[in-house]
Amino acid sequence: LGALGNGGKKDASSPVAVSAISDAIGVTAGTNHSCALRKSGKVSCWGYNAHYQLGDGSKAQRLTPVEVLGLGEAIELSAGARHTCALLRDGYTWCWGSTNLGVLGNPRRSVSTRPFVVEGLIGGAHIDGGWDQQCGVDRHGNAHCWGSNAFGQLGTGDKKARGVPTALKTMPSAFRMSTGQWHTCSIAKTGALYCNGRNSRGQLGT
Repeated sequence: LGALGNGGKKDASSPVAVSAISDAIGVTAGTNHSCALRKSGKVSCWGYNAHYQLGDGSKAQRLTPVEVLGLGEAIELSAGARHTCALLRDGYTWCWGSTNLGVLGNPRRSVSTRPFVVEGLIGGAHIDGGWDQQCGVDRHGNAHCWGSNAFGQLGTGDKKARGVPTALKTMPSAFRMSTGQWHTCSIAKTGALYCNGRNSRGQLGT
């Protein structure tokens, strides 16, 4: 589906160079698309685009990188199954693509062809996204998650989906988060590790 960004669709058993990218300082890989953070703060994406997850205003599949439209200076990226998010230098998080149960973080948007600001998450310091959920940590160490919550992967103490960032009140001051398909893990500033969500394969480590 073009997720390797080298102009073709063939699988590669060894690394191939992504076309026209020589200034990357960050990268994220979704289910069938990928995005790069450029030294300038611009974002380029490529691959499957049926849900607008490349952020170029179209649904066209891209075999080589295209620039995300209407986005300020980014410092971190996060790609999920059908969406992509970027944390900007000003502390705001922007997302684009197709939402499932609120993963774009804005209740007025079920689909966004271009980046749209996430509501209620100000002063962001870190973001990470999973299959249909998204999480972020603000500069005060407060963890927030939104989107699908069928297995409790948002850490909110229930299984209700959230259309906007919701604070994890029982999570100690957070440093980093990592989201899988149906579970999430968080590192507290103390170094302790916490996980929540589906545990059918023992992925919570308890």
